[in-house]
Amino acid sequence: MGDDECPLCGTHIGYCTCRAGVRSHADDAARHTQRLRQLVARNPAADAQLLARLAFYAEGGGEEDVILREAVASNPNCDSQLLIDLSEMKRADFFYESSFAVRCEIASHARCPPMLKARIVEEMYAGQVSGQDWFDENAPSVPPELLERLFKDRIRPEYLFLVLARSESTPPGILRKIFAEDSEFASEIAENRSAPPDVLSAIYSVSDSAITVCSLAENPATPVVVLESIHRSMNHNRFATYLLRNPRTPAAILEDIFDITNDYQRSHLAENPSITEAQIAALLELNDHYMRWLFENPAIGDQSSDVAMLFRKASERRSVEALCANRRLSTEAIEWIWAAHGKEGDARKGLAANSSTPLPVLSVLFGKNDGEFSWALAGNGALNPSQLAELAHV
Repeated sequence: MGDDECPLCGTHIGYCTCRAGVRSHADDAARHTQRLRQLVARNPAADAQLLARLAFYAEGGGEEDVILREAVASNPNCDSQLLIDLSEMKRADFFYESSFAVRCEIASHARCPPMLKARIVEEMYAGQVSGQDWFDENAPSVPPELLERLFKDRIRPEYLFLVLARSESTPPGILRKIFAEDSEFASEIAENRSAPPDVLSAIYSVSDSAITVCSLAENPATPVVVLESIHRSMNHNRFATYLLRNPRTPAAILEDIFDITNDYQRSHLAENPSITEAQIAALLELNDHYMRWLFENPAIGDQSSDVAMLFRKASERRSVEALCANRRLSTEAIEWIWAAHGKEGDARKGLAANSSTPLPVLSVLFGKNDGEFSWALAGNGALNPSQLAELAHV
């Protein structure tokens, strides 16, 4: 490891994400460990016992502690007693928005006791009424009961509709009512991937905003008939990039609008899981900077019968890691990579993150892990709880 690399994560010091401000890396070791625990807490292989042990390290009031609580509460294996314990941990006012996300995860959990859920919703409702709470529309699981009550009572209407239009937790019925009452929020609803298809169709039929149409073209919830209409429009070239991002865009449209000379189009198509074999072959020939995204694409796994060719094309270190971490690779392809390139760091890191990696290979990587692969292994759902506990130092 070079002098310009972080000793914790191996990243160049100028781009290190585990370094906080002017603090030294030695002082940042605790933050590094806490973030590793957050990854383990989100791992579906973490059982209730391990989650309870992780929660013990989330009792502080700092930002990383709040995020760890959110991660524990989001795990489907979290039991009802642990959800109660998490709800009673102190909150840090400075990180109130993150705390909002914790309460949302607890109240939305399938195992949350009804009385606890009702209490949390009531607390959050009171916070909105008083204006002292921060509503985070990006929280992954805002309780629908809270959203319905806020909409019914028109609490803080100056921003309520905006929040509801953006939140993917907003019930479809509310989105319909918002659009019917005020079309000003059509653009926000057009971006919402939980929006009902009939509402998105209605927005397209009345919208004269290019920004709104771009959002519809990119939204996987948009009906195919609308995507086809956008493609047939006079301005279809303007919307081509957004259609290329959408996994629901029909293959015929992808073939028709794709311009291989357009750098933006190449990068966006590389991420689309609906990319065709012919387009994959064309992108592989160019070997451009977007290759990492192409190798992350699940569709590339279907080409793993010629994994030797794919590995030759993955000339950049992040592309190698992305290819080896692709879960759609066949067992034969992974075994070939292990035999031919198993001593190379980028290949090993990718295989460590891949839940499709055969257990014998994964066991070797875990046994020889000296911290280099901890981040990759922490999110791997093929590990058992005892291995995850060892990674998290709990």
